[in-house]
Formats: sequence, structure tokens, C-alpha cells
Amino acid sequence: MAYHNVLYHARKRSYPFSTMATREELKVLIDQLPEPRLEAVRKMLEHHVHPPPSRPEIKQMQLAVSGVQRAGGATLPRDP
Repeated sequence: MAYHNVLYHARKRSYPFSTMATREELKVLIDQLPEPRLEAVRKMLEHHVHPPPSRPEIKQMQLAVSGVQRAGGATLPRDP
């Protein structure tokens, strides 16, 4: 699509060029949160700081799928 086309609008960035937030920026954002949202943010941060242990059955499935893909094997059927 041509960039000078009237119908084309480049996506505006909703964030500054640096996407890495500092601790101070995060603290300021958290301080601005309404009280009911704090628990959801706490859970999200907790998940990133202390991720749940990986489940062996998930790892086995991932290995099986990657083996089939490398062998050029069958693909999963798709719903119509």
C-alpha cells in the first residue's frame, strides 16, 4: 500500500520510543491505579516474578509437536 495514499494512516505509537519502564515509572503508574485494580496488578506481577512451575506433560507435548513438525509430518485438522 502506498504511504502517500489518502486512505493509509500510519499507526500512532501510544508509547515513547523506549519501551522499557523504570522502577520509578512503574511505581507512579501503580500509585495512580484505582483500589479495585490493585489485586489484578499484584497477581500479574507475582506471576512474572515467581512464574508457576512448568508442567512435565506440557513439555512432552511441545517436544512431540516439534518432532512432528521437523519430520514434515501431519498437520492438525482445521475446523471449517
